[in-house]
Amino acid sequence: MVRLLLILNLLAVFLLFLAVVNLYFSLRKIISKVEELEAEQLKLYSKLKELKTAFEKLENSLEFLQNQVKILSTGFRRKE
Repeated sequence: MVRLLLILNLLAVFLLFLAVVNLYFSLRKIISKVEELEAEQLKLYSKLKELKTAFEKLENSLEFLQNQVKILSTGFRRKE
């Protein structure tokens, strides 16, 4: 009876060890995926900054063109 309990105890410890090893590899896989997502997030943030800069340039160009139209329309009014 004692031998049976000892064998069952050793089997339980071995199964627990396997569960811990499985958990370790699962966590490594999750950490790897998180690192990939962080790298992708940095790329997307960089693209977002580029888009923001391009949008600001477009806004500045639009303001410049609006000012040019105002100047031209003022010049035409004076000639009339």
